[in-house]
Amino acid sequence: MVQVKKQEVRTAILKSAKNLYSKDGYVNTSMNAIAKDAQISTANLYNYFDSKLEILYEVYEPWLIEHVAKIESGIDKIEDPTERFRFLLNYIWKEMPESDKGFANNLIQALSSLRSEDKYHRELLIWFEEKITQLIEPTVKSEYKKFISNNALSHLIAMTFDGYVMNYRLTKSTGNTSGADRVDDVIQIFTEIFAKSIEKPNK
Repeated sequence: MVQVKKQEVRTAILKSAKNLYSKDGYVNTSMNAIAKDAQISTANLYNYFDSKLEILYEVYEPWLIEHVAKIESGIDKIEDPTERFRFLLNYIWKEMPESDKGFANNLIQALSSLRSEDKYHRELLIWFEEKITQLIEPTVKSEYKKFISNNALSHLIAMTFDGYVMNYRLTKSTGNTSGADRVDDVIQIFTEIFAKSIEKPNK
């Protein structure tokens, strides 16, 4: 007999998973825990998702899309290209790692604990990098565009984001601030370097 999947059950699974990932972390959250929290059987949970990694992708994607929309909205209000870049770095390297009690760290946990049977998808990372490139490229001088159009700079920004996600988990979220990060200084350095690549408007 074909199992009929219900949208309300799927929604309950995703809501429970996000709550548990945020509270306990990806590694400490099991499929059994998600099923129990969603008030369904574990067997029924597997009718909807093959693994907790698949569930994480389903939860993480709208989270990331929402934040990218906020970046786009914020940048639209800034005219100066240098300040637009500063805003982008500040949001990605400071705001996002701390959002929802460090929720992004769940993906770091997931990827660092992949099993051979787990299915890793790079589509979301590629999408994120391309969105960053779209926001940066228009103001860059022609001789620098090759470093932007191939997503090299956006890849560096995305990888650095992962580092700050882990830094938040290891320091601020645990109250251990003795190793406080220097993200503001790093943003300033990157912004000053980027400013040299900007095409200045003709007066």
